Amino acid sequence: MIFMYDGGARAYTIDHVNSLSDEGATVGTVFTGDPFGPCVLPGAGDILAQYAAFAFLWAGYQNILLVDSRYYHNGYGDVRCGTNAKRAIPTYNWWEK
Repeated sequence: MIFMYDGGARAYTIDHVNSLSDEGATVGTVFTGDPFGPCVLPGAGDILAQYAAFAFLWAGYQNILLVDSRYYHNGYGDVRCGTNAKRAIPTYNWWEK
């Protein structure tokens, strides 16, 4: 879900697609943003976190880590954006090598 913000689109919810996965682990591990969603029924827990966890379980991950990514999310990013590094632009046409 998105809404218009300062002339651009901005997400209401965490972007679980931009998560980080560790396929080399014994059990598939994925790091994704904690959606901090509503708890509809007392004691039932966060329904958006449960939905995300179920989707990752269905995809084969067994270790789902929900992390606080609001710092990046509020700046139009998510978990993956926290791993960005400055990279040097090659001086040659790398796609021709």
